[in-house]
Amino acid sequence: MKKREVKIFSTSILGVCLILTGCGLSAPTYGTGKPASLQFFEDVANITSLTPTNNTSQLVMKSRPKLVMPSPGSRVILPLPQQDVTQAGSFGGTATLKQHPDRGSVSVFPQKVSSIDGSENVSRLNAEQRQEYLRRQRAHVGSPEYRRYLTEPPLSYRQPAMTAPVGQQGKDEALKERERKSTSKRGSGKKSW
Repeated sequence: MKKREVKIFSTSILGVCLILTGCGLSAPTYGTGKPASLQFFEDVANITSLTPTNNTSQLVMKSRPKLVMPSPGSRVILPLPQQDVTQAGSFGGTATLKQHPDRGSVSVFPQKVSSIDGSENVSRLNAEQRQEYLRRQRAHVGSPEYRRYLTEPPLSYRQPAMTAPVGQQGKDEALKERERKSTSKRGSGKKSW
């Protein structure tokens, strides 16, 4: 019986070794040159060890080069800062304030007047601005003649079917909902409260 047990034990050890080597060959290396499982065990062993095993793996830090400063003779005089737009629009700044004390600071740019929905008040714009505004508003709406974006359905999908009823107004959805609820109450015999 001893010979048989030794043969079974040695065959099982050999089988386990073959399985483990097969698993190790197919594992990804993630750029380390070692399988992930072997790298994991090495990392755990390095964490638990008290002395560093490999000093060559330390990062090499290179010092930064010095800043390049311009020579003192090549410095160019900086341009003057820009004037404030509100002061540039008023004649002298203070003269306008003295003439119109109730206005406060004078603004060159007109204030946007917004309606409740947040759109600009079209009536205050001049004719060119109004046309541009309306053109942009129309551009945001899909056109039935052409396809502007790929996310819009193709034009053939937008055409109604030949069997679709045209000019017939169907039942109101609220009315349909009320009828559906009333029929469901009658059918169940229970109150919905």
